[in-house]
Amino acid sequence: VCDLETLQLASGSFIEDDLRPYYSDVLYSLKAGKGDGYVYCLIEHQSSPDKHMAFRLLRYAIAAMQRHLDAGHKTLPLVIPILFYQGKVSPYPYSMSWLQEFDDPELASELYSNDFPLVDITVIADDEIMKHRRMAVLELL
Repeated sequence: VCDLETLQLASGSFIEDDLRPYYSDVLYSLKAGKGDGYVYCLIEHQSSPDKHMAFRLLRYAIAAMQRHLDAGHKTLPLVIPILFYQGKVSPYPYSMSWLQEFDDPELASELYSNDFPLVDITVIADDEIMKHRRMAVLELL
């Protein structure tokens, strides 16, 4: 899937300023499958694990994707986030799936692993919209 021969260091960091004393990050670019990809490495410099690390890695991966789009690319790159953990608690005690952070992980997985709901009012007749007055208000926006 990834061509490690093309691995190159990319510039930039995605860590929030208040977390810089505790983490370092490195972004590598490479060719992946049919396009560009990135390997995002986050190195933890603290001894206590973070319950929300999976969500943080997702945010950083999305930030890398946004930077890729901002650079003029037309499609999203694959971003593979990797945490290098060196804490005192072993093994790492929290899930690395951000979906497990929800009260209902199954529902979250169903919502975020499928297409988002779409209400396309351009294909609904006006009289049908008027039958549902609350929806009619949305059309005025």
